[in-house]
Amino acid sequence: MSPNRKKQTMTKSILFFAAILFAFGIIVILVMPDRNLFYLTPIFIGGLILLSALLSFNKELYMFSKHAATSISLLGFIATGGSWRSLFSWESMDAVKQHVAVVHSITALLCIVFMVYSVVMLRKERLLEEEEQNKK
Repeated sequence: MSPNRKKQTMTKSILFFAAILFAFGIIVILVMPDRNLFYLTPIFIGGLILLSALLSFNKELYMFSKHAATSISLLGFIATGGSWRSLFSWESMDAVKQHVAVVHSITALLCIVFMVYSVVMLRKERLLEEEEQNKK
């Protein structure tokens, strides 16, 4: 696979992940009966990753943007990953806190899945570049 095609694959993956987070955030806002500022977390993280994906269309910013998307995903996981502990004390929370804990847990899961996928793709891309340099 050519390096240009691999770059397009990575950019499409970043855009796809940002779209998933946006869609999840919008669904949460529309479905949840109560309003809470913490429901916007997936949209905020998705917006930062979308910005990174848009930067990846520029050749000079491609290396920065793909690593930025992975780092934002890691930060999203760290920011929302603590909600998993709340799921174990479910009975002692009110409904709003339960909803926030579920939204944050799903967001953390999405972020860690994207981060692992992104690291694997970055590694494949780097190996492909090294292979091409060795051929020259």
